[in-house]
Amino acid sequence: MSDEVWQLIGGELQALDRLAYMVVPRVFRGRADLIPPDASALRRSWPPDGSDGRGGFVDQEALTAALYERLAAHRLHYDVDPPNGGYGDQQLIRQPWEVFTGGRFTCIDLALVFCGMALEAQLFPLLAVMRLVDQPRHAVVLIAPQTRDTHDAPLESTLDDSHNTAAELGLAELLERGWIAVDITLAAHDALSPTTGTFAQARAAARSALESAEKIRILDIARRHLDRGPFAAKDLAPLVEGASCAVLRELYGPALARAGVVPGEWSLAELRSHLVRHRAGHPSSSPTGDLLEALCAALQARAVFTSVGGDGFGLAPLRHLYAEHVGQTPWDAHSADEMLVLAASAGTVEIRSANRQDLSPLARFLLAVAGHAEEPRNIDLESDRYRMLGSWLTTTLGHQRNDVVEYLHDLRHRTWALMELEVTSSPAAADRPWPRGVVVQLVDLLGKVTTRRFPCRESSERGLKHALRQAADFLPGRGVIVDLVVPRAWLDAGLEHWDVVDVGGTRDPMTRDLQPRMRWSGYQHDRLRERLHDRLRRADWLGAPALLPGEVAGDRALTTQWVTDPSDGPGPSPYLVGCPPPGGGDPLDALLHEGCGFIVWFATQPEETALQAACLPCEETGNARERRSSLPRHLADRLRGNRQTTVIWNDPEGRDSFRMPPPRRRGTLRRGGTQ
Repeated sequence: MSDEVWQLIGGELQALDRLAYMVVPRVFRGRADLIPPDASALRRSWPPDGSDGRGGFVDQEALTAALYERLAAHRLHYDVDPPNGGYGDQQLIRQPWEVFTGGRFTCIDLALVFCGMALEAQLFPLLAVMRLVDQPRHAVVLIAPQTRDTHDAPLESTLDDSHNTAAELGLAELLERGWIAVDITLAAHDALSPTTGTFAQARAAARSALESAEKIRILDIARRHLDRGPFAAKDLAPLVEGASCAVLRELYGPALARAGVVPGEWSLAELRSHLVRHRAGHPSSSPTGDLLEALCAALQARAVFTSVGGDGFGLAPLRHLYAEHVGQTPWDAHSADEMLVLAASAGTVEIRSANRQDLSPLARFLLAVAGHAEEPRNIDLESDRYRMLGSWLTTTLGHQRNDVVEYLHDLRHRTWALMELEVTSSPAAADRPWPRGVVVQLVDLLGKVTTRRFPCRESSERGLKHALRQAADFLPGRGVIVDLVVPRAWLDAGLEHWDVVDVGGTRDPMTRDLQPRMRWSGYQHDRLRERLHDRLRRADWLGAPALLPGEVAGDRALTTQWVTDPSDGPGPSPYLVGCPPPGGGDPLDALLHEGCGFIVWFATQPEETALQAACLPCEETGNARERRSSLPRHLADRLRGNRQTTVIWNDPEGRDSFRMPPPRRRGTLRRGGTQ
């Protein structure tokens, strides 16, 4: 059925029949975040007459309360300006997926959602829509009592289609006999009431509204669903909480247990309940309260993370985005769920410090993820895809929309560019063979690769510089880093210092803004690449570099022997430092062929101070992965301005959280390439 049926016409209570068919229990099936998994078992435990012997319906009340608490845990917000879609006095009714994606509702929207949840939990809901003195329309939900004999069908009721006052309907007597009335709007969160109303308060509010209503129209949802199915409705967004709960239980369960907090399901509703109880007993801040707050925030953000494409990222790019937009790289975090908790915890610290920013760390992290899964300029917070993100940022977290838009505008979509010189002639044919062209591979954090080729118009420096300038013009405007993939003869030619990058009509060297590094194209050969991997497996990234001895540099055989010498050779040094010998020879080529892919190379004999700058001392404590990633940056900073120095960094895994693309077959181009 089309979306036009999801409308409520004016304020006439007589024209509400279609509301009964806007209750869609199917969309809540299997949703443990909304329907208690043990609902069926709970119902089977009821006594034969449905009561506890004192006239109360304890288990039914507990199940209704569980539904209410799970709904409240989603931190939805009351919409004081409901949409009418431009239809005058008609009010558009939000489908369940719109309520949970957008995070906003009216009383009728949420009452219909709750009726659907109640039907899925095998309760018997009725919808009471009333006209109040100060409100043209309000809705609450009634839950009819049931016994073992009436588990499969609602009780015969004279309330359906009733149109009277509470006294005329005898509602007070029904409520005393076990009927339950719930004002679902108390499950809302807003700036004035950061916590939701309790289930008891929601019941009291419903009773008060019913007693003061001028007129009440009651629709028996359960009975009407026996006669006719609901309208068509879209499914809810996939539930991601289950897997996250298992991860969080393993990581943070021991810490909570030591504080006497032992969650069972580790669901958002349960953790929020623990948080409320803990805050009541500990008004001031506490580590346990802060952890519970962070866990709740992380679970709530998890669905948003999935909706913006976060599940498509590996750990390395997520760690890098976290470091760039939140703070220190979370090397010890081994899942997205951990990073969400860490970002939420960072928000607590930031609030209590003097360094609070316009957007919270958790908001910045998810915006960074969204802005790298998609071009930031394509993110429309009003679109279906990003409506959940927009509502979470502005409604749940309370950020200003302009601050969010500004952050997206300033967000750099990071890209890694591999610029490879195409050389057809053998290195032995000429000292420095001129390339046929430059092939650029643009790699994003998700591993997608776009390739373009730029031919050299002539075999000369002029032809190569023209191709490099075209390649540089092809790069995105911001957030780009470059690796030059070249034959041995071009490794120390100073290409990174050529003026090829257009900056407002003038040309700057790549070293100014693109953080260039050099790679040897020879490692595209399988056997040479295996040598590189073999040395990499033995490298001690917290150790000191090794200097190429001058007495072996002039002889290729001696250089090879030194590299493989277990006692006098470089051993597990993370990188080498060297320069050409005065008497001639090419030790760099020998080092590369032996798998030494991490080298600081001086094109001429260096000054002692430059040599010392290239030798970063070992670190007795630290993170090996972090040092492997940060070493080339530190080396480039220390050697900045020395045009005779080249940082050669052949990391086979990639660079700065970008994964190395698979080797490109000669003569082929990936998506976007031109010959």
